[in-house]
Amino acid sequence: MAEFDVFIGGAGPAGAAAAITLARAGYSVCAADRARPGEFKIGESLAPAVKPLLRDLGALSACDGCRALVSYGNQSAWGSPDLADTDFIRDPHGHGFHVDRAAFDGELRAVARRAGALVLEDTCIQRMERISGRWQVVLENSGGLQTHKARWMLDCSGRSSVFARAQGAKPTVYNRLAAVIAIFESPDDSDRDSRTLVESAPDGWWYTSLVPGRRRIVVFHTDAPQVRQPEEFLAMMATTRHVVKRIGENGYRLTGGLRSAAANTLLLTPACGDGWFAAGDAAAAFDPLGSQGILTALYSGLKAAQALDESARGSADAATRYERALRDVMDAHLRNRDLYYGYETRWPGHPFWARLR
Repeated sequence: MAEFDVFIGGAGPAGAAAAITLARAGYSVCAADRARPGEFKIGESLAPAVKPLLRDLGALSACDGCRALVSYGNQSAWGSPDLADTDFIRDPHGHGFHVDRAAFDGELRAVARRAGALVLEDTCIQRMERISGRWQVVLENSGGLQTHKARWMLDCSGRSSVFARAQGAKPTVYNRLAAVIAIFESPDDSDRDSRTLVESAPDGWWYTSLVPGRRRIVVFHTDAPQVRQPEEFLAMMATTRHVVKRIGENGYRLTGGLRSAAANTLLLTPACGDGWFAAGDAAAAFDPLGSQGILTALYSGLKAAQALDESARGSADAATRYERALRDVMDAHLRNRDLYYGYETRWPGHPFWARLR
């Protein structure tokens, strides 16, 4: 049985950011993630504002390591059938990135390991309990069962927030949104347009992004997904004006089946308690329309680690300030989200848009 100062459930961007921060502060850290190395993950857009965060974490090289594509802006057909361009030329941080998410997460985990954290992949948490002021966590991977103890627990398990909910935390869900995901491959590298393309539709909205490896991700967001088969997805995509053109003009072909993921907006309350914190999507998950998922995950992972450190050093209000910071970020997100959704007025009678209002 190994003993650590901190155990982190999940080693995506939030968990990796927390592991890096805490390991560099001198804590012994173990982070475990159920994902296998290289396993597909949705969420590939990095806003320009991610650069200072990565720099603070000493992980700016992660974008180079995962062969990230430079992105100079976005295009959207929203509130109108015509495309509008939004570039990053005036952004003080310059361009953004499109990444292979599995490779990007792997680079962040490598930085955490170099900082001194133990990072386990393809590892599931079987059970956990509090015994004499310590968390006892039973893990399972290819090596069998293993038990670890830790003084602090950090939940970075995603929207499910399994650990935090077991402590009585409850999510406030602000919308019902699901993502239906398809990956397309091109026979060559003729597609060089790395802008994110967003297009609204009567029953939801679409986006497509170019990612490394001559691939494009195409995602349909809706609140009542009824797309089950690739043929249905392709038929729905054919009703778009811009997304289908982006796919067709570069000779893309659908590869593999469809994937689905929750995309609802939620805030966990409380986001911390006696001996534990939650971060990333486990604490606050955002509408993907803002393309802020990875950015806010890194931010909350860093802030949760700092709040944990302050709490361990005797601060009485570090947890309260952390929760207030999460609420401030969520309030700003909801204002921007509602404003942007309000720009689309073409289908007021359709259930998706009617429910948003």
